[in-house]
Amino acid sequence: MAERLLEEIKMDFFHRVVFEYLYNEAKAIVGEMASRQLLYKVMKDSAKETVTRYREQIMKVIGPSKPCESFKMIYSVFGIKEVECNIDENKVSLVIRNCPLPKTYDEEKSGRACIAMTAIVAGMVEAIMDKKVYLETPKVRFGTRDYDIKVKMKKNIVMGDPYCEFEAEIVKP
Repeated sequence: MAERLLEEIKMDFFHRVVFEYLYNEAKAIVGEMASRQLLYKVMKDSAKETVTRYREQIMKVIGPSKPCESFKMIYSVFGIKEVECNIDENKVSLVIRNCPLPKTYDEEKSGRACIAMTAIVAGMVEAIMDKKVYLETPKVRFGTRDYDIKVKMKKNIVMGDPYCEFEAEIVKP
């Protein structure tokens, strides 16, 4: 009982830091656009470093040759179970339905939960595939201009769409 309670407290703490406080505190200090960039960079780099640390073990379960399985696993860590993935040559299309993050951590629809989640996914992809990710959203662009994978957000629940949709293209094999 005590271990389960401590695990719940730990997860609640991490979710609040990741999806709520980091963005809001940065926004109060440096403004909205800088806070978005900071949140993305911190979350991407943290995810990349973590996955790199466990890369050998992770590669036994998933790998660059299984991108759809990789994406589904990444999203499942955050309770997102409805992930559709299609591959067409060097492009991957992702559709995420029923994402609980905006409702849970972003009721005012600032986009902070989406920024954190896309940054975590980008960091994990960078670690697994050893490629740099660049993300374009309707409001802002994230990542380096020297990228290997370009991801474009096509639809987003926070912006009123019924689901989130991303298209990723490997531009440098």
